[in-house]
Amino acid sequence: MRLTTALIIATLIAPSVSQAQRRFQVPEGVPISHKDVERLSPAGVVLSRREPLKLEKPQIAQLDSLRRAFEDTAKRVADNVKKYQRAINTAPPLLKRPPEGKPETRKDSLERAKLDSTNRLKRDKYFETVTTGRRDLAAALLALKDLFDANLASTIQALNGAQHTTAALTLEQTSEEFTRRLRLANVR
Repeated sequence: MRLTTALIIATLIAPSVSQAQRRFQVPEGVPISHKDVERLSPAGVVLSRREPLKLEKPQIAQLDSLRRAFEDTAKRVADNVKKYQRAINTAPPLLKRPPEGKPETRKDSLERAKLDSTNRLKRDKYFETVTTGRRDLAAALLALKDLFDANLASTIQALNGAQHTTAALTLEQTSEEFTRRLRLANVR
């Protein structure tokens, strides 16, 4: 009796556990939008807090030029990331199946060899596209992270000690959010 009750409970709980696991899977291949680049620009984040940081006019001008330079370059790299993600996520080619059984004539044998080489060519081209896309995506994501880190360092240099102390937590959160967006953009 106890075994039957335990089995019934297990069968009722099992589907809900598998659904919960599916819900908490991390998405991948999420494109980085231009709005993400604008929102997570280190200089842009500091400029949005210019009142509490009491930024001076030369600092505002320097931070604005840093923001514009970062956004221009990062938007181009983000567009490349989208292109590489598309290359990775392309559907595999539709291959023709060879006929069943052994070839009966020389002509049948040649047709099968031609079909096999055509299928192999399509498969090789697909794997080349995906492999190149993965390599280029990884390089673009690293370039985007390097660009962000360089802009973050330049932004910190533009601030004085008190301003840096005030903005440190915000910049740290921005860096973590940017890194999280890069991880979501990666396709495994």
